[in-house]
Parts: sequence; C-alpha cells; structure tokens
Amino acid sequence: MVSWSVNPTVTHSKIHDTGYISGGQYYGEGSFAYKIGVIGTGWGAQLGTVEIRVRGDQSGKKSGSFWTAAGPN
Repeated sequence: MVSWSVNPTVTHSKIHDTGYISGGQYYGEGSFAYKIGVIGTGWGAQLGTVEIRVRGDQSGKKSGSFWTAAGPN
C-alpha cells in the first residue's frame, strides 16, 4: 500500500539577463538554472544551466545560439 506520493517537477529560474541596442540591432543574453524537485516542498537539485544569446532587428531574430552545462553553476 502506498501511503504518500511524490510529484517531481522540473523548474527553472533566471540567473541573469542583459540586453542592449546598437546600430539598430538588439543584442541579448540570458542564463537559466534548471532544477528537479518535489512540488510544494522547496526541495530539489540543480540539473544544469542554459545560456542563450540572440541578435535581432525590427524584422525579428537574425541569429541566436544556446548551450548547456551540467550541474550547478
């Protein structure tokens, strides 16, 4: 018999972000931490981070890249 159940979830939080406009182009960067944990407990372990960079103008995204790193940053 199961007396309790655990509902795991993956959450993310922003570590940092920055952006600026130069020569009619927008340049932005962001960093996010991903964590797996138990809903409603605040308990969890960081799985890794995702870094992202974008460049765009009034027509939309012109370029972008992202990469990941395992474990805490």
